[in-house]
Amino acid sequence: MNSISVKRAVHLKASPGDSLYALPQYVSRVGLTLIDNVRAEALHFDEQGRKHYYSRQLIQRQAEDNGRSWRVVKEWTSAPGGMRQAGEHQFPLGLFLLPGPDVLVELNSIYTYRPDEPMFGLGNSISRTYRTLCRHSRDSGRTWSEWRQIIDHRPGYDARRWAPGVEVGVQGGVGDGQAVLMDDATILMSFMIQHPQAPSEDVSARAKELYSTELCAQAHWDAERSELIWTFGEKIEVSFPEVCGGCCEAALARLTKDRWMLTMRCQGDPALKIPSRRMTTISADGGMTWSRPVPLAYEDGSPVWTPASVHRFFVSSRTGKTYLIANILPGPVFGQTPRYPLSIAEFDVDRAVVLKGSIQVIQDRPAGAPEDRRYTNFGEYEDRETGELVLLLPEHPQHKNYADLTEPGDYTGDCLIYRIRLT
Repeated sequence: MNSISVKRAVHLKASPGDSLYALPQYVSRVGLTLIDNVRAEALHFDEQGRKHYYSRQLIQRQAEDNGRSWRVVKEWTSAPGGMRQAGEHQFPLGLFLLPGPDVLVELNSIYTYRPDEPMFGLGNSISRTYRTLCRHSRDSGRTWSEWRQIIDHRPGYDARRWAPGVEVGVQGGVGDGQAVLMDDATILMSFMIQHPQAPSEDVSARAKELYSTELCAQAHWDAERSELIWTFGEKIEVSFPEVCGGCCEAALARLTKDRWMLTMRCQGDPALKIPSRRMTTISADGGMTWSRPVPLAYEDGSPVWTPASVHRFFVSSRTGKTYLIANILPGPVFGQTPRYPLSIAEFDVDRAVVLKGSIQVIQDRPAGAPEDRRYTNFGEYEDRETGELVLLLPEHPQHKNYADLTEPGDYTGDCLIYRIRLT
């Protein structure tokens, strides 16, 4: 891969205590109008000193000039106390566009929160009640359908049992994976399924906090019914001792010969000397069945080392190539850090491997920044005017490591924008 050109700027300046996430998407198959869901995430400490992250503010906005100027469409701010209030909460997951019917789709997760429970923990209310909602717009985001829960369309599924092996109140599931087009009216998307307990053989520290598997689903636009029809595939599981606590936050890439590859975030354990890694599986039937998971590798067979963090694939219309965007490291680590550098590398869709010599750094840790600084959890799209890859992410923590955060204001993070020219 030729050298990339990276331009970095502050996209949104955060108020004290907010970390800002942005998820832009074009509203129709032609034109330069963007819609963006901006989420201000804040930090609360409960009486036991445990950290609780919550959405303090959600803003949906539009730009009709390819992002040069924005107007707020709607705004929601949490009541005093924020996530400390018991009950149902929603969380924006992003938007995708179906170019065939020219339908814009928005996704939200919904879950039940109890302030007397830890935010992260096996069998807590959040993990048992997660489900995913969607709504659509046929007029470029001006009006929207009602929110509907995503449910497998086949007989035997309903709001409680909405996917194979999932039952609200027992397991929860959230559509936090990458949604990719199969054709102009169909997407393939992954869902993380959280389980109330880990298998007994998984003795890792991660499995005491979370155990998850993956499902993929096709969603096809039914023009007659004016809705998405969802069909889920089989469960995808990565077992101990290859990984700890299962798999989550998957990304999808289209391979040659009508194949798809799913890559999953998998955590390790330092005491057990199990490294964090990306595990991959391949489907030849549109995500309904999958091969046995194996580690993501370079063309020479060596593993691609990453922490347990978000990654995505990107297909450039400018170059025609597929790229992996991830925190790519020179060697193994056992947890979720470091989440720098953030890098990009070419991905060979014929051999399903990353090309080692193509890795280029987008952002490394600046001198003087805390060791826990993170460049991850990004939104991405391709600029229709320039063909640039555009990434947006919060830069946090700004001044302290996570263990040293003692007050909400320590969690401030501006939203950065990177414009990356690929050649």
